[in-house]
Amino acid sequence: MRKIFSFYRRFLETTFVLWLFLSTVGKFGFSFMVDLRLFSRVFFDIFLIYFVWEAINNRATIYSAIKGLFLKVKNEFNLRTETTQKNILSSLPKVLTGKGGRFLVLILAVVVSSFSFLLSFIKILKRFIFHRVILLLFFIFGVFANIFILSFTSDLIILLLIGSLILNIYRYKLKGEFSAAVGFISLTACPFLLIFKKELIAEKVAIWVYVFLAVGIIQILVKYIKEEKKSVPK
Repeated sequence: MRKIFSFYRRFLETTFVLWLFLSTVGKFGFSFMVDLRLFSRVFFDIFLIYFVWEAINNRATIYSAIKGLFLKVKNEFNLRTETTQKNILSSLPKVLTGKGGRFLVLILAVVVSSFSFLLSFIKILKRFIFHRVILLLFFIFGVFANIFILSFTSDLIILLLIGSLILNIYRYKLKGEFSAAVGFISLTACPFLLIFKKELIAEKVAIWVYVFLAVGIIQILVKYIKEEKKSVPK
């Protein structure tokens, strides 16, 4: 059975690559007589079957992982609540530490612990989202989808991707010459897209040509200004 689903997984991966290829070349008018909507629906059904099978096959591991995570979070939450409650009680006058006061302190400790957990979750999520590899993949696939897959242009999406580009330049220490080179290379694709009468794609590529050139020129100017300041004798 495992051999069958191992082959099934490879078939699923091949189907995904084929769908990506057909979606891309379809923008250039090469449909190959394939209905992409039907193809996408079939791919989704195949993926759903594989996902369910993997979940059933690894249900013990999944249950153990979820249970372990739940117990870990529960114990950490209880520990934080008890510590917060003790700290609050120690700072209050003895008059306010009666039965009613302890109940109110417990509620306050639960609220503070919940807020602390929320901040911890946001920090972990922020660390994951802004990981250099995640940022790079987000930018590459985002630009690819924006140019070849999406049938519309969105200023919000472009702004998000530009922000991702700036973060990638900062994380990977990319030079302005690199950004400008990517812009010039992308510029060479525009005439061919216009020849194939793909005005929308050519327009999107032109936007990214402008973005890369603008970012590259700004980087080069900033670098030049910094070097000039260093060369000025004090």
